[in-house]
Amino acid sequence: IQERGPKQEIYFQERFEAAHQLQVKGGNPNLQEAEGVLTGLWAELVTREETEVIRGGLELQVQTLNERGLVRRMLLNYGAAENDFRFARQLAHDAGDQEGELVAVVGLIDLHRTGGRDSRFGRNFTKATVWQKEAKKVMAGINEPGLAVVKAYENFGLLARDRSASKKVSGVSRQSYKRAALRHYTEAEELCSRLLVQDKDNSDLQNRRARVLTTKGVVYRELGQLDQAIDYQMQAYRAYRPLGDTRGMGNAAGALGGLYEQIGKRDLAILWYEKSLLAGLQEG
Repeated sequence: IQERGPKQEIYFQERFEAAHQLQVKGGNPNLQEAEGVLTGLWAELVTREETEVIRGGLELQVQTLNERGLVRRMLLNYGAAENDFRFARQLAHDAGDQEGELVAVVGLIDLHRTGGRDSRFGRNFTKATVWQKEAKKVMAGINEPGLAVVKAYENFGLLARDRSASKKVSGVSRQSYKRAALRHYTEAEELCSRLLVQDKDNSDLQNRRARVLTTKGVVYRELGQLDQAIDYQMQAYRAYRPLGDTRGMGNAAGALGGLYEQIGKRDLAILWYEKSLLAGLQEG
């Protein structure tokens, strides 16, 4: 068995990054191309692992499977995505890759939370909650939480908010789920802020924080706390702007338009609706 070093790892990471950028761009053609790149990368990693030790080999396999699981979820192929996340979780667990394991488990939470988008799969909050418990176990063993933990908190919040919207939930439970969502979003926001103190130019962290601010604003609006909702949507808009994220800016601006309309400030509502429309045109 021959050992391969840094150059081999760089080769694989460059191919992975190319696929990741296609995933970020979105749209079925880009996603299908990303899936093809990741499938080829996965096959090559597995084949080479049999004859040579690739530095970081197992972690690269986990990373590739988790990314392909995400791409397949975006393509609404939930069954194939579940297979990828389950396999990634097992590989990561065996390799002691706790962040990789957490990413896989959070992927499974997301699948069962949003499974209604794929009629062959279906939404299942019970299974999502079981995987949330597993995620918390993995998180307990991570000494230096990073972006994977931020995403976990965010997904806990999304699950709580979605459960609050279930027709089977009573009014009291609905409010309880929304407050739980706020707690999880706050955990994500605070961890993002701490990490950005150490790595202020990290665009992934900056974007994730902006997304969390938006979702907090949405929940505050649902709770009828409109001043807080406006505050968080304003923070989100300002966070998205230096990132050039026109989609995020448009969402936050549209939310602000709706909030100002709700409290009777028509001029401000029109202003923010126009900003939302402009952001949408820039995105297009």
